[in-house]
Amino acid sequence: AQASSWAADPLGFCAHGGESVAQMRLRVLAALADLDGRDCVWVTHAGVMKIVVGELLALPQDEWLSLQFAHAEVLRLDAPPDQVREKSARSRWSLTRQQ
Repeated sequence: AQASSWAADPLGFCAHGGESVAQMRLRVLAALADLDGRDCVWVTHAGVMKIVVGELLALPQDEWLSLQFAHAEVLRLDAPPDQVREKSARSRWSLTRQQ
């Protein structure tokens, strides 16, 4: 039943009374905004990684929701220094994946 509920509303579904993906996304986007273009390192789970990569690469919802990451995978997202705040153009950000 939970799988069909999640499939019907992947952003709004709350498993076991927890946070929905939509709520988590708002929290992650607020944390990104607080960085104000500064370099950082995040150690986190795949849900947060999907949101960050999706936001910075301007991926459609279905693409970022379906991203897969290996256990302990390292991601590096880079933008030219003068373009750090510009998130609307995919070509401005680059993603490097290391396992």
